[in-house]
Amino acid sequence: MRYSLKALCSLFAISVGVSVARGDFVFVPQSGGNDASALPFLIPPSYKPSVRYQQVYGASDFLLRTNTPLLITELSFAWGAGGGGLPDRTLTNLQINLSSTPRMPDLLSHIFSENIGPDDRVVYSGRYRLTNANCCGPFLLQIGLQQPFIYDARIGNLLLDVRNFQTAEGPPFPPGQPLLLTATNYNDTVSSVAAFDVMALEAEPIFDPSEGLVTRFTVTPLPSLMVSLQSGNLLIRWPKQFDRYVLQESGTLSPGALWQAAGGTISTNGAYKEVSLPLDSQVPGRFYRLELPPSLAAQSNVSAITLSRSKD
Repeated sequence: MRYSLKALCSLFAISVGVSVARGDFVFVPQSGGNDASALPFLIPPSYKPSVRYQQVYGASDFLLRTNTPLLITELSFAWGAGGGGLPDRTLTNLQINLSSTPRMPDLLSHIFSENIGPDDRVVYSGRYRLTNANCCGPFLLQIGLQQPFIYDARIGNLLLDVRNFQTAEGPPFPPGQPLLLTATNYNDTVSSVAAFDVMALEAEPIFDPSEGLVTRFTVTPLPSLMVSLQSGNLLIRWPKQFDRYVLQESGTLSPGALWQAAGGTISTNGAYKEVSLPLDSQVPGRFYRLELPPSLAAQSNVSAITLSRSKD
């Protein structure tokens, strides 16, 4: 008797025919921009010393691409007007959070805390240099996330929460204040609230609540679980960024299958989470998946792997 490992295709791939390639883009809003703004990255300290900025993105633009969760790895914003591009300046203390929110475009609360979702996460923190050398093309301001964010558009809309603790002047640049491309249409898929004080609890009423930055999201599909045999045990691994997901197991993939938390102790090994499970010769097959806990109200089966037993 011997054990053979068979990696099943992703459960996502079974349920949906639309796939997202690695390093693909999602643009929000799909309709593009019609205005420009210096918020929240290009405000000079001679105007205001700090900024708190929140923007909501409608889930519908992500669902046009795929109805499966995505890993967001980069945010990019387009140059809108003035100065011929970005000035060369450094934001010394920038924090960016992402979360899933039930708030809708054009209906953000003026109280910042009421817009934040339960999966709120810091995705960037520290210094950031603004320069045209960052990239080419219209999306000049590119921010690679230090902590990629798992976004499931079936849970809710996406909230961008920017804290620019210290606005920054740069060396002389071509005439005209540089601005980022925005959309100001009601009933589109973006809107924002802001305050010229990073410690403010409430947004200021002076901003157009329908305005939002035109944003390009760099996304990658969720990876499959990785499985191998090690010292007579089944070793299951997955990227550690997916720490919000729970490893579950079941004896079948049939409708109504009972999924429960897998046993074993999960540890972190480099860039991966892993668990070692003993092989059981009396069990003909086990299926494993990653799923968001019920508190996040998702049915997000990342992938499944089965261990099957066959005779020589």
